[in-house]
Amino acid sequence: TSSVTLPDVVLAGRPPQGTNAGGPYDDFSPQASNVSVGAGASFTVTASRSFTTSDPTGTWWCYLSFETSDRVYHDGLDTTFTVGSSSGAAPPVSFAYTPSSPLTGQPVAFDGTTTVCVATPCTYSWTDDADNSRLGTGPTMSFIFQGAGTKYVRLTVTDALGNSGSVEHDVVVGSSHQRRHRRPHQRPHRRRHPHPRSHQRQRRSRRPA
Repeated sequence: TSSVTLPDVVLAGRPPQGTNAGGPYDDFSPQASNVSVGAGASFTVTASRSFTTSDPTGTWWCYLSFETSDRVYHDGLDTTFTVGSSSGAAPPVSFAYTPSSPLTGQPVAFDGTTTVCVATPCTYSWTDDADNSRLGTGPTMSFIFQGAGTKYVRLTVTDALGNSGSVEHDVVVGSSHQRRHRRPHQRPHRRRHPHPRSHQRQRRSRRPA
């Protein structure tokens, strides 16, 4: 084997929603040009990038990309990192649940996917404010309440930078064993008809004159 010369060596950076081939090309610097690597030797790339308020927050990734003499670029493994806001703003949290009027013993579906959490990964914790009991984790979850009454369900979301936000909804759970009000049994009213009487004409016997 012999040494190779790499026309271009760069630590490539990509913002959230970007792609390796399509960019945006937010690469680190400095870039190395015409790097000669001998047989069995290695080459270390050191690069950096400053992030400003105009850069999108969220999960970025970087990877080594180098060009060979045939003018083809080759990409290495991805390394992800999180860019957050310097303001430390908490993620705005929201959630919905169905059915809107649940009963005891009935599964209730909770959905917190409308929450905007940019600095990923984010953790989702569902609790009941009444006793601080844990109901579940994750963006969505299902829970069955065994007791009737008002449940103070809270979703707390914490982003990768440690910023937390939460919101609480009152979930009124009815009893599935409520008896329906029944009217007392009433006999049907029957009209009483008078007993028919037979009208017979009685002939008076006439005495002979």
